[in-house]
Amino acid sequence: MVLLLVVGFNNDRCNVLLAQALLLDENFESHVWMFTQLTKSTGNDYQAFLTAFYSCRNCIVENVFEQWFNNLLQNYPNAKTYLEFIYKTKMYWAHCYTKFKFTGGMIASSRVESVNGCLKRLLHNSNIPLCDLIAEIQRLLDLQDKENEYNFWRLSIPTIRHQKNSNFLFSKIDQILQHYLTPTMLKMHRNEMN
Repeated sequence: MVLLLVVGFNNDRCNVLLAQALLLDENFESHVWMFTQLTKSTGNDYQAFLTAFYSCRNCIVENVFEQWFNNLLQNYPNAKTYLEFIYKTKMYWAHCYTKFKFTGGMIASSRVESVNGCLKRLLHNSNIPLCDLIAEIQRLLDLQDKENEYNFWRLSIPTIRHQKNSNFLFSKIDQILQHYLTPTMLKMHRNEMN
């Protein structure tokens, strides 16, 4: 049996488990069946909505985007609440607003590969029950998001490298560490403090 997870990320760039399926095998027909079931669960207008939404999202002219987005609101009243919610963050996903922004190579597949790595580590030589697996996966996703948030915070702090002396905030700590650490380790520690 194969556990298939569909993972994405929300407007806060946090991982979200979108769907899951337990398949008999990992062949093409099983995947087609799973996505067919997913499509059925989202309603009969799924493909038409998706085409209209992508056309709206990919529009590079702001006035045309606004017009097409209003058409989406009128043509798909069941999705109105969701559309109004994501409209607030249009600056992050609509191409007419993001076309001049640097995204740092952030693409969905890099996130998914990272989640796959976490799952492989979790499931390797593990006897975790299936009912506990989803809670564990969500815990891993949350942990990964916290780690990414910490790294973003850490990188946003201005730093000065290659100083001879450590940061004035940590001078007493540095004096104590000089007695216990090797010069190489002390240098690494100073780089982190600076």
